[in-house]
Amino acid sequence: MLSALGTWFRQNAKSSRTSPLVSVLTQQSSCSAHYFVSTSSAVKEHNDDDEPPEDDEDIHKDFPLMGRENAVQQPMERAEVTRCLRLMPHSPWMRLHESAAEGVVARYFTQYRRRLTRTLFAPVYSHASRLCTDIVQDAVEASFDMPAFLEGASSALEVTYGLLGSHQYDTLRGLVTAKLLQAFRRASNELIEEQELKLVDISAKVLTMQPVCVNLWGPKSVEQFDPAWINCEAGAHVSRSWLVQTVTVDCNLDMRYQDTNSGSELVQASLFRHGHVLFARGPLPRGRRESLDNLPWRIMGVL
Repeated sequence: MLSALGTWFRQNAKSSRTSPLVSVLTQQSSCSAHYFVSTSSAVKEHNDDDEPPEDDEDIHKDFPLMGRENAVQQPMERAEVTRCLRLMPHSPWMRLHESAAEGVVARYFTQYRRRLTRTLFAPVYSHASRLCTDIVQDAVEASFDMPAFLEGASSALEVTYGLLGSHQYDTLRGLVTAKLLQAFRRASNELIEEQELKLVDISAKVLTMQPVCVNLWGPKSVEQFDPAWINCEAGAHVSRSWLVQTVTVDCNLDMRYQDTNSGSELVQASLFRHGHVLFARGPLPRGRRESLDNLPWRIMGVL
């Protein structure tokens, strides 16, 4: 599963309806390295004319449909960054334990709520999906395929929680931002301190995932989540723009804990979580391309 995640991060959003996860890497240990170094190599193959660096007032000039011609781009970017940084440490995704009563209430209430929401807001979700797809295809990547992206993103989130449950933080560094990894580790440490429970395993299953919005972020926004993400090889062929896709997710988390006092493994608990996840890829090549198959997606944050 981990090797499949690496394949998706490098090949996601192809125009084919077949999931990019069917291809599996043979070298599991090199997943993070491949994923990280491909960021710059994906855009170096394009030969654009040399251009002077743009100023901060026109970062996204290579994508006028999403930048200069979109009056809400900058306010939306600022709101997304501020909200994610503020809410991520306290989001439902960071609650790794709950009492039996809380679990029963949450599970039955949220299951009915989820079904009702999917029914009532189905036209809204459908419109959001078409709108996000059209924006990306018209401004960034002509062959972008939303169903393929959602399939890969679901598997990526499931594998990320699996790595969190087994404490594979070194591998997670290549797949999520430093800010998100910090929040994950803090939640795991608080579980030990407050509940005297240590995570043994997390098995995540995404039930639904729907696109909410898509936007461009500049390097200053990305740097607040992980400075290393912007320290890649740059040149005249590389823009300063990152594509950020926000999705809403319903997910089951099957947890296993170990009592830190007795050392005995506890019965598995099942948690239901609903929230938003931000996926990002970049820096983008200058202007719209037919395909960005080799430019990886990463998990920017959750809320």
